[in-house]
Amino acid sequence: TKLLGYVDGSEVCPAQVILDSNHLEILNPKHTLWTTIDAHLLSCITATLSPSLFTSVIHCQTSYDVWHTLAKRFTSLS
Repeated sequence: TKLLGYVDGSEVCPAQVILDSNHLEILNPKHTLWTTIDAHLLSCITATLSPSLFTSVIHCQTSYDVWHTLAKRFTSLS
């Protein structure tokens, strides 16, 4: 898995449910894996932030959201 793809948005979250061979909706294991990996990345990224930066990303749900929020914040400063 290319972890940077989760952060830069190129590794898109798969659908939460898929159809099985009987055309019944089931949970998509790829979605479960994606959300698990993204949650770990989100934790790693936020663990490295200072308290003042952390407050600006506390509302973010994904590692992409955090990265995008930080990029916008620091781009506007330069």
